[in-house]
Amino acid sequence: FNVTVNQINAPHTVIKPLADVTVDEDADTNTINLSNLFSDVDSDTLELSVISNNTNLVTASITNNILTLTYISNANGSTTITVTATETNTDPQLSAFDTFSVNVTPINDAPVSISVTSTTLGENNSIGCLVGAINVSDPDLNDTVIFSVNDPTNTFYKTGNILRCGIKTDYETKNSYDIDITATDSGSLSLTQTFTIRILNYIEPPTTIYLSSTSLYENVS
Repeated sequence: FNVTVNQINAPHTVIKPLADVTVDEDADTNTINLSNLFSDVDSDTLELSVISNNTNLVTASITNNILTLTYISNANGSTTITVTATETNTDPQLSAFDTFSVNVTPINDAPVSISVTSTTLGENNSIGCLVGAINVSDPDLNDTVIFSVNDPTNTFYKTGNILRCGIKTDYETKNSYDIDITATDSGSLSLTQTFTIRILNYIEPPTTIYLSSTSLYENVS
């Protein structure tokens, strides 16, 4: 009698699991060779695909068995990457997968810009009056930033993030001031920008009336 052994499709397996990846925030793109990740005893053709569970942290793609990880700027945290191998010439199409973690460690970024809501001030202002609010743009959204003001004339100062004027300004005396504002974050990284505060001229009423003479001879027509 004859014995016939029918071939069955054996599932492929992960033979070399991928190691977890840890990088600093803003790391360069890195690649991983997947050629030895899966094994198939039937030598079936395998198609690789990849999914990142958090594309706001890292994106992933595969080209010619090379996995590329691209890190999103100024993002940090953890996510998982899943690589799946699926047979393309069998029915049913069996698949296997491997999952690894990507950990992106936060680093401190310096402030990138400073702004003031107003850089003009009307003359004859009250001492201590508000000029404008100081704002900063920092990639680290929850970072604490401290402001300082450097004014050679000691005209302007800040309370918190509010820029104030410490004197009664006069357009005819001085109509603009250059000041430096520095923003320093919790990691001691800082940014300094120069701002010009312009004094606005107001039409002022006369304060004194003069007569060229205040005497008159009698009988003069």
